[in-house]
Amino acid sequence: MEVLYEWVWNVAVYLLLVTAVTNVLPGDTYRKYLKFFGNLILVLLLLRPAASLLGQAESLEQFLKFQTL
Repeated sequence: MEVLYEWVWNVAVYLLLVTAVTNVLPGDTYRKYLKFFGNLILVLLLLRPAASLLGQAESLEQFLKFQTL
């Protein structure tokens, strides 16, 4: 059950950070790109539990770390 809480916490914090950064941007020029990239990362975060069940958690974790740097 602890793993589920941690996963929900990570998704919630990520959504708050993306929303905060999106609202801080002065214009709409980069907002659509940030939302697109942010949604791609969100999909990866949501797929993490399924990947761990399939044995692909490490490769997904490495890809996620690479993308967020």
